[in-house]
Amino acid sequence: MASATVRVLARGSYYVHPQEVGRLINTVGTAANSEHWTPAVLLSVQDSGFASEHAQMALDDFVRRDDVFCDDFTSAVILQPSPGVDIAPALAHDSLAQGPYFIHGKSIHQAWKLYEDELGAFVVPVMADDVVNPTRAYNELYPPRTSSADYVTKLTQLGAIIVGKTKMSAFASAEEPTDQWVDYHCPFNPRGDTYQTPSCSSTGAASGSIRLPAAFNGLFGLRTSYGIASRQGIVPSCK
Repeated sequence: MASATVRVLARGSYYVHPQEVGRLINTVGTAANSEHWTPAVLLSVQDSGFASEHAQMALDDFVRRDDVFCDDFTSAVILQPSPGVDIAPALAHDSLAQGPYFIHGKSIHQAWKLYEDELGAFVVPVMADDVVNPTRAYNELYPPRTSSADYVTKLTQLGAIIVGKTKMSAFASAEEPTDQWVDYHCPFNPRGDTYQTPSCSSTGAASGSIRLPAAFNGLFGLRTSYGIASRQGIVPSCK
């Protein structure tokens, strides 16, 4: 599967086509940084009388007719003069169509608008190359909580005494022990020789996942019906 670059702008996500369609003579703004993809708009200049109002008219026309264009692309404007127009050329070679592009250094790439495939009708999809969601990364990004989740508060109000916390895979995901547990070692399964897999998800609590962890650890699964308890303070594993 080929890797791709996707930029998120004001009007949604954009696929940066990997093929270079043109080159600039000089770099533009932050495009000089090789790690940065700069949204830009290319305008054709037909005569030497081209002024700012002509550029604004062209941009207004994009807003009306072009579902790809958004204001973010005006962060860099490339003027492409026609032959005989007394304006220094910005492009090193072939002319390009007017419209939105992405600049990477001196390289120019097409901007393709991405849409949600709600009906499963599209032919070519894009997906995340690497989703970073381990527990350790979450701990580095978010400070310690200053209050308990509503669920925990209700339990303590009913008399529950918290003596410790059980281990679970990162965000209750399907991490199989032991090689996929990279931040913490998985808990032992109390059954048999204790080296049977405790499964994944809630593992340590086991009963919290109803299906595999409960079955693998020989416990009765226990989980409340959806919506019966407040989820305030609970971190969702996905949205």
